[in-house]
Amino acid sequence: MAIKGGTEIKVGIFVLIGIVALLYLTFKLAEEAFTPKDVYKIYAVFDNISGLTKGAKIEMAGIPIGRVGRIELTPEGKAKVELLIYKGYKIQDDAIAAIRTYGVLGDKFVDIKPGYSKVYLQPGSMIAHTESAISVDEILASIGPTVEGLKELIGTKEGKENLKILVANIRDASQSFKNIAERIEKGQGTL
Repeated sequence: MAIKGGTEIKVGIFVLIGIVALLYLTFKLAEEAFTPKDVYKIYAVFDNISGLTKGAKIEMAGIPIGRVGRIELTPEGKAKVELLIYKGYKIQDDAIAAIRTYGVLGDKFVDIKPGYSKVYLQPGSMIAHTESAISVDEILASIGPTVEGLKELIGTKEGKENLKILVANIRDASQSFKNIAERIEKGQGTL
């Protein structure tokens, strides 16, 4: 008994192989785009990279000088980041690598702050000084004690009275500045 649709099966297999090959090439080309050949590798270890990803930009003075390569966890629980620096850019051995964000909610990138040394890192070297990413949780945690302190100050009867006096003083000072500005505009005085 002959299998019906033998040609369709062959075409289906051919199309499937073509799709797999296309996907493979797409991922290979994407990887090549993130790891250009004209780079040298240096490394940096951070306590926290919070949101930094492979392919992220590396900048110095706002100029793109490379891309982030592999990111791995060290046995000490820190993030080791491979920095792919474009040839032609040199990094001093006292430079600082810091994780920064474009804007408030933008992408993370590595900002290299140049050092003053005349000695430059060689391929495979480690940047000794790093500044980790600051997470929103850390910011909120640092604001917490300040808010609690304000609650304590304002929460008492004396605190409320002091706040009323402060607001009244600000209102009076504002009115005084307004009066002075009006007189100056009328030509009745100078600063």
